[in-house]
Amino acid sequence: MSKKASDSMIRLGITYRQAYAWSRTRMGDWAVAQSPILDTTITISRLKRKG
Repeated sequence: MSKKASDSMIRLGITYRQAYAWSRTRMGDWAVAQSPILDTTITISRLKRKG
């Protein structure tokens, strides 16, 4: 992941410290999708609002 990823997570409401740690992970895309990273940033209510 990258600086852009951490900036995106901060916009989604994650703290700077957590966004920095998660954006520097060496996990692959599939592993990130199965981790708490997406569970806490992209919630069901957020998806419903977006349609």
